[in-house]
Order: sequence, then structure tokens, then C-alpha cells
Amino acid sequence: MELDDFKNKNLAETTNENESGPNDNSVIDHLIESYKANIKIQRKKAITWALFLVILGLLYISKSVFYSSGNGMFDNLTSIGFGLTTIGFILGAIYLYFRYRSLPDSFYGMPVLDFINKAEKNLDFMNLIDWLIIIPLLLILGTGGGIILITRLLNYTDNLTALITIWIVFFVSLSIFGFYASKKNWKKEHGQLFKEFQEFKKAMEENEK
Repeated sequence: MELDDFKNKNLAETTNENESGPNDNSVIDHLIESYKANIKIQRKKAITWALFLVILGLLYISKSVFYSSGNGMFDNLTSIGFGLTTIGFILGAIYLYFRYRSLPDSFYGMPVLDFINKAEKNLDFMNLIDWLIIIPLLLILGTGGGIILITRLLNYTDNLTALITIWIVFFVSLSIFGFYASKKNWKKEHGQLFKEFQEFKKAMEENEK
């Protein structure tokens, strides 16, 4: 049953009923409009961040070219580090652009339960695909950033083990902090709507029993 069919069917069923609260028809309308508004806001933010990452990538690729032409002891390694971070930034921008892409009108014409499931999946904080993309991105950025920092600091100390340890601890801590900060922000921006989708889905499943 598609969304329009569901709303028409529900409206016919409730025409002669005297209900004090909103029916499923008004609930699904509310969910659709709230979801569209949410996607629109997130799309604008994603494009802004994607452009920022592209700019960073361009700056870092220029640094990579600069160090690749140098004759310093660690210039080639530093160039590789800037190259890796550039790749990470560009891939991150591509991920954000497609992760929060605009949805076609056909998305809202799917069967009700399919729409609820897909919308719920899109709203979720981190689904499996997100993890499969973000973890490699963090590894690329962590490796590139570590190479840059360590090769620069090796000009002042030869304790490579200590530098690697410090960077790993710092980057892992930064990633963990970023995870919890992002989750807190997700709850603020998406949490309530995500909960409404879950509650509506649960009510639908109970009605079908």
C-alpha cells in the first residue's frame, strides 16, 4: 500500500468516527513534512561542509606539491602525508554530498512501511554503510596527519616511538570526542523525529497483528 493509498483508506475508515486525537492520516502527513524539512536543512549543511573540505583539500594538495619539490630529509614523506590528507578531505566531501542528497518524489510514493523503514534508516545516527565509509576515512586522515606531524617534529627530536604514540593517542581521543559530540548534535537535530518514526512504525506493526 502506497502513502497516498494509505491516507485515502484511513480517511474513509475514520469519516464516521468521533476521535479526540489526530488520526494516522494526519500523523503520516506530519512525518512526511517533518522529514522533508529535515532533509532540506541537512542538505544545506552537508554542501557547506563539503565545500569546506574541498577547499582544505586544495590547500593541502598545494602543500604536497611544495614538499615534493623540496630536498629536505623528510620532504618526500611530508608530501605523502599531505597527499593522503587531501584524499581524505575530498572523499569526505563526496561522502557528505551523497549522504545527504536530495530525495526524488518517488521516495514519498513508496508503500508506507517501506517509506518508514528507509526514512528511519536515513535518520539513524550511524548505519552500517556510514561505518564502512567513515572508518577508512579516519584511517586515511589519521595516517596522513600523523606523517605530517611526525616528519616535522623529527627535525627537533629523534624519538620516533614517542611521536607515533603521542599522535595515536591524540587522534584516537579526538575521534572518540568527535563521535560523542556528533551523537549529541544528532539527538538535538534528529532525535525527536527519529523517535516519532519508531513510534509510528511500532503502532503500525501492532495494528497488523
